[in-house]
Amino acid sequence: SSDLSVRAAARFAAVLLASMAAGPSAAQSAADRISELERKLEQSLKRIEELAGRLQQMEGSTPKKDEVARRIETVESQVSQMAATAGARRADDGIALHGFADVGAGIATAGTRKGFSVGSLDFYLNPQLGERTKALVELNFEVTRDGEVEADLERAQLGYTFSDAATFWLGRFHTPYGYYNTAFHHGQQIATSLRRPRFIDFEDKGGILPAHTVGAWVTGSVRMGDGRWSYDLWGGNSPRIAGNALNMNSAGSTNHNLSTGANLGYSFGGSLDGLKLGVHALRGRIDDDQV
Repeated sequence: SSDLSVRAAARFAAVLLASMAAGPSAAQSAADRISELERKLEQSLKRIEELAGRLQQMEGSTPKKDEVARRIETVESQVSQMAATAGARRADDGIALHGFADVGAGIATAGTRKGFSVGSLDFYLNPQLGERTKALVELNFEVTRDGEVEADLERAQLGYTFSDAATFWLGRFHTPYGYYNTAFHHGQQIATSLRRPRFIDFEDKGGILPAHTVGAWVTGSVRMGDGRWSYDLWGGNSPRIAGNALNMNSAGSTNHNLSTGANLGYSFGGSLDGLKLGVHALRGRIDDDQV
């Protein structure tokens, strides 16, 4: 269409010049007529050049592959920034409060009670404090075996995200050993089993491993092929024994020992999507004179 516009403009200029040359006013001198024709010819040429430039611009407007990739990268960056600051933009609406609870009923088995029961009432906050800063606070009200209600600060952690490959957490968090302890929290209804496996149960339920750690934790993941590598590195207060149970020393270390650990796993994609394999290590020393 631009090419037709250029040809039409050229024909229009030619007809215009011919008509003006064929029918001059009797009052005009030859010099005036020539000057006027030159001026209008120059205007027509400029118009033709403008149309030709627009045509060239249209022909070159299809973005190249590198340009498309650059634009996609820019859009992804903008979307990431919008997601990271979503919590900050909702500051005027306050912080959303999440929670869950569980109740149950059962028959008597060895070491258990029969009848109806209340499990726990859990509240948690996960505010986005800034573009890269976030937090997670979880307060749980549990019913003990004696029917008493106890409040427990399960998690209180502050995090800073450098990238998908590295997020730094500080505070009390779920110890990231193995898979189960960070995949499933205190909300039993989201777990894959009726009850939490006994050997990795929470400390106040008789667990023999530190389900929580008070310290520092670095975690992240990197995509590779169809799957993704993930890792965890952490260190914190070693627990002590109190009331025949592990105590995570949330108020500070009493034995001046350091618990350390690492976790490395690969989550498969494609036809093996959902499969994750990994290895982990955990070291903790407890010095105590209690049984």
